[in-house]
Amino acid sequence: MKGTWELLKQTTPFIWMRMLIYLMFAVGSVLLLAIVVGLSALLIKWFGDSSILILFLLLATLGIIFTAFRLLERYVLYLLKAAHIAVLIELIDHGQVPDGKGQIAYGKERVSAMFGTTSIFFAVDQLVSASVKQIHKWLMRLGDFLNVIPGAKIIISIISSVLGVALNYIDEAVLSRVMKHKKEDPETNVWKTSADGVVLYAQSWKGMIGTATGVALFSIVLSIATFFITLFPLLALVNRINDDAGALLGALAFISALSISFAVKKALVDPIATIAMIRTYHLKTAGVTPSIDLMGKMVAVSAKFKELFHRSDNEQPIPAPATNTFAPVPDTNQFSQ
Repeated sequence: MKGTWELLKQTTPFIWMRMLIYLMFAVGSVLLLAIVVGLSALLIKWFGDSSILILFLLLATLGIIFTAFRLLERYVLYLLKAAHIAVLIELIDHGQVPDGKGQIAYGKERVSAMFGTTSIFFAVDQLVSASVKQIHKWLMRLGDFLNVIPGAKIIISIISSVLGVALNYIDEAVLSRVMKHKKEDPETNVWKTSADGVVLYAQSWKGMIGTATGVALFSIVLSIATFFITLFPLLALVNRINDDAGALLGALAFISALSISFAVKKALVDPIATIAMIRTYHLKTAGVTPSIDLMGKMVAVSAKFKELFHRSDNEQPIPAPATNTFAPVPDTNQFSQ
């Protein structure tokens, strides 16, 4: 199987597209904030202390930016992400996309053929993501019996934190499995294959710790580095401005640095992490059959996984959890939300 960096180089059209979209969004957000800060400075100059009104304007602006991002993510970026995953599966299986087709166009075509509409992909993705997070909490809870061992609680906490960062990309790995099966057999049940994919993650998560650690460190280090590299020049520029709105400009510099570091993470870190987790997921789950016993336990402890399980077009009986478990099953109420 091709390496992460080789797959990244082969899918650079998606990286450039993501960078363009996020850069435009970050620039637009900063410009909007700059306009609000300028308006706030005028309010201070005209009316003196207007802190409540200024705070309202800033919060309203941030609310507009957040809403705009959610809409962008829902109607543009989800399709781009799905197309990227489809192309990755083609490259992993065959080494190239069919001749005469651009990667983005081919990816969109495959997503439409497999899911019909992006709404279906969105629904599957959201349910898989919620299921994986609930199952992760349950898996970490199973390690509570090791707390009697000195230092075990700290180790479990570190593992949980590392996997917690990687969880943001596990849903893509599960969906890549769905796409792979759907390509091989168009009659494949998307919901059942997704449920099986979550079970395989629960069976194989230990084998993914190495990649998850690298993903977590890469994500955290690059995000922090980008933030400070952006923040310091902006603060230096603000310090040169002798103005009554210095505090507001400082806040603008801080938010701008956050916006740029967030854009870099989403545009560059996320696709690299996604490729790494998809590759590792397929390596660790190749030839593995989903455990019926484990599936039964997961239905019992995760409301979202139970919903995913029941979304199958062909109704399936719920597998009963095994009675000889090595640790008590947590209270399902805590995972119902």
